[in-house]
Amino acid sequence: MSGLLEGGIKSYLKRGAIGSLVLRVAALGLLFVSSIVMARILGKDAFGEFSYVFNWVLLFATMSTLGFADLLVKELPVLEKNDDDLGIATLRTTATIATVLVSIFSSSLFLLLSYFGITIALENSFPLLKIAMIAAPLFSLIVLWQADLRAHRSVITGQLPENIWRPALLLGAVVSAYLVSKTSVSLQAAVGFNVVAFVGALIVMIPALKKVKFKLRGIKIHRHWLLAVWPFFLLTLLELLNSRLDVVLLGHFGFVDEVGVYTVAARFAQFLLFVLSIMNLVAAPLYSRMYESGDTRGLQKLFATVSGISLICGLPLLVFFVLGGKWLLGIYGEGFDEGFTSLLILSGGQLAYVIMGPVAYVLMMCGKSRSVIIAQMIGVIVTIILELILIPRLGIEGAAWARSAGLIVWHGALSIVIIKQLKILPGMLGFFR
Repeated sequence: MSGLLEGGIKSYLKRGAIGSLVLRVAALGLLFVSSIVMARILGKDAFGEFSYVFNWVLLFATMSTLGFADLLVKELPVLEKNDDDLGIATLRTTATIATVLVSIFSSSLFLLLSYFGITIALENSFPLLKIAMIAAPLFSLIVLWQADLRAHRSVITGQLPENIWRPALLLGAVVSAYLVSKTSVSLQAAVGFNVVAFVGALIVMIPALKKVKFKLRGIKIHRHWLLAVWPFFLLTLLELLNSRLDVVLLGHFGFVDEVGVYTVAARFAQFLLFVLSIMNLVAAPLYSRMYESGDTRGLQKLFATVSGISLICGLPLLVFFVLGGKWLLGIYGEGFDEGFTSLLILSGGQLAYVIMGPVAYVLMMCGKSRSVIIAQMIGVIVTIILELILIPRLGIEGAAWARSAGLIVWHGALSIVIIKQLKILPGMLGFFR
């Protein structure tokens, strides 16, 4: 490989980035419309409870992948290059069966403990949790199989089920029920519709998997897979604590009626990572390949390019949030503009992330998982301590401060690590090297 953006690499990045951009724009538009409709039909308090119960679903579903999603992205291109069809099928089988079993067991155990009041889940949310947790194994498979498609460079196809079909099915079901009832849609019905939407998204993935010759065979645990997967699992767990624990604690400390407002604010703040996530999806298979081939210069340019484009695209959005954030939140209905301050705080944290670039992901793909995990653990500890202190006093604004502070500490530490271990500069600094 003679340079960053030459030949097939340049063509792949361009196709993948443009295709992902179009898809993400459509997905964000659909998410925007569906969340507004859900918020207006259900109301602020019910929308908050809806967000709260599915926060638990996403927490257990993502955790149950055990890090295999990232392992597939890392290992499948190597196995494919070596024409190891048996290895590919074995890895897929092991990942799929392990994910399904762990997801079913963990979600069932959580419901059982919640029934006896042993968990911190809200007791009055248990009837909804019983319905919502059905989606946990389904979403686990969606996450896993999306990673499989990404590993085979089917980046766009892999994003369709979760980003387009599921929200479209949910929106269609809720709107149809509202038009039929001519009054409102119950919270229980909305939760059930979302579970059905997860089923539909999973079914839609099957034709795409057939195109990449997805087959399941016998389970075989390779030692190097175990050594490689546990750091991904631990990092996933830490990321979940960093991004999902705030909603859990908001409910625990009596702010469940504000969870919907906070969720909307957090979603808008995530838009600052819009371009970065697209570039990362496309560039992910290239990070490890460049590192393994010793192309440090190419890796530096790729990292700087991803960071620079993401920052340039993110700054105008931040300005829009500052000037029109209250109006934007108000579209969701009465009371949602209360999340304006949280939106600005969360956006500041996300902007700091973009400025430093995808340091964690690059280090993981280059085999520096230990450093990433240590830095993430420090960030999570900071986040949890601040959440326990600030949420009871400040509510959703305390949650926003805690999440942003933990994110900055984590990526700030990794910016130092990436300089020392990979000899590349974080963010756009690489352009000046």
